[in-house]
Amino acid sequence: MKYLAQKYAVVKPSAIKTAPLDPSRCCVAITFDDAFANLLDNALPVLKALHLPAAICTPAGNLGQMPRWHIADSCDDKNVSIINAQQLSQLDKDGFEIFSHSMSHPELAILDDAVLAYELTCSKQLLRDILAHEVIAISYPHGSFDDRVITAAKKAGYQLGFTIEPTMFDTSTNDLQIPRTFVSPADSLLKFKLKTTGAYQVLKYKKLFRPKANLEKAVLCPQPIFTDPK
Repeated sequence: MKYLAQKYAVVKPSAIKTAPLDPSRCCVAITFDDAFANLLDNALPVLKALHLPAAICTPAGNLGQMPRWHIADSCDDKNVSIINAQQLSQLDKDGFEIFSHSMSHPELAILDDAVLAYELTCSKQLLRDILAHEVIAISYPHGSFDDRVITAAKKAGYQLGFTIEPTMFDTSTNDLQIPRTFVSPADSLLKFKLKTTGAYQVLKYKKLFRPKANLEKAVLCPQPIFTDPK
């Protein structure tokens, strides 16, 4: 986090497409999926000390409870509860952004239309009731989304949607399909630097999406968003 604070312009995730660009500093944003309560002790003190903004992507139907979706036994967060409504409200007051992460953390792309609408709409409404203001963004659980999910998210009133695909990103990117790069505490500083420069995004973009593209025309700094998706 100190490296980000020193080298990058860290902006609110909601502003990742609209923040003024500084040619001398790449623009990045930080998100946390699942809203595990341990982020209150592990991440928030560091973010506050460095004055770094971030978004907490919250499974609204699971507040104050143990996660009810499948988590691998090897995951450190398996036995950690989700933050409760009071903690969520305090995070909002402290200046952190609160995004939806659905109601129950399902794979949205495999749900039928009715259940999909419920997951998107009710989570937004519940968070709005807790925070007393609109929630404008959603992070798709498990990174599961397709055109139908994007259409449903727009209908539910979301302005922004975040994936977990580390693809190229610029101002032309669909607002409901903003990519993110997974960052792990196990990453070395070198690996972290590669991610912050957009190297991972460029390699995937070149290999899978535009193998014959002139990468000189690509965004030099593709404004990565860093997350801890589950």
